[in-house]
Amino acid sequence: MWRVMVIDDEVRQCKGLKNILLREFQGDMEVWDFTMAAEALAFVHSNEVDIIITDIKMPVMNGIELMQECQRRNLPAKFIVLSGYSDFEYVKTAARLGIENYLLKPVDTQEMSQTLIQVKRKIEAQRQNKILLEEGIRILRNNLLYRMMIGEISYEEIEERREYLNIPFDSCGYRVAILKFLPYQNFSTVSDYLW
Repeated sequence: MWRVMVIDDEVRQCKGLKNILLREFQGDMEVWDFTMAAEALAFVHSNEVDIIITDIKMPVMNGIELMQECQRRNLPAKFIVLSGYSDFEYVKTAARLGIENYLLKPVDTQEMSQTLIQVKRKIEAQRQNKILLEEGIRILRNNLLYRMMIGEISYEEIEERREYLNIPFDSCGYRVAILKFLPYQNFSTVSDYLW
């Protein structure tokens, strides 16, 4: 389920875009709508949102300020910006902040759908890369700990790798357990389990 937020100070535009998205991506998308960027920011701060579709010119907090604040707070949502023809200076600033696309108002439904599909693919690829990276780091970490346990690694090599592998050696201690799994055997008595 994709989590999308629509922000536009024009209520009809905001509700209309939300309804279009829900119709185009039936059951595949959860959509929230806000008419004020500050309210949307508070929501994003405590809820995961994948994509934010925001008007660029709004009162109190505009789309640029919203993007800057999301970046400052390390909120990972992707942005699609809605703008009028006269907003090109805003769009250039938004592009420097890393928007996925900007769409002119009134929004073309097909263009919006294509943009969302492309952004979703990008997010999926990033998530897959993150999973692969985390798995690779887990394997390297386990290898380092194993080599430490059997004494096949120098202190210098440990120091070189521990920060990258996020292994905190400053805690008070570690416990190591070695388990050996034996092939299944049909033991007849409890004493057969003891060795």
